[in-house]
Amino acid sequence: NYFGVGPGAGAGPACGTCYQLTIETDSSGKQVANHGNTIVVQVTNLCPAQGNPICSQSSKTSTNQYGAVVNFDLCLDSKANTALFQGDNIGLGVGTAIPVSCAGYSGSKVQ
Repeated sequence: NYFGVGPGAGAGPACGTCYQLTIETDSSGKQVANHGNTIVVQVTNLCPAQGNPICSQSSKTSTNQYGAVVNFDLCLDSKANTALFQGDNIGLGVGTAIPVSCAGYSGSKVQ
């Protein structure tokens, strides 16, 4: 929720931006089999923070229980989780998120 706004307040400042996500470890710190795998995603909505401590960051300096200031909740319907984790049966991965251009993004842009 680093980039989010409250429910019903419209799109947050990151909506429509793209990030390159790279997976390195699972949530316990164990290196995953496909470490270094990278995908590009476009931010489309807010991570549901209600009752979800992973998405509970409320400022640019607060962190979740894994020490991260940013969390990407990858949608099952888009298959983004499968593309990043490659069937490694990971529920939560830790890695990097780098802002990138959306120029090569082939999905639909959220306005």
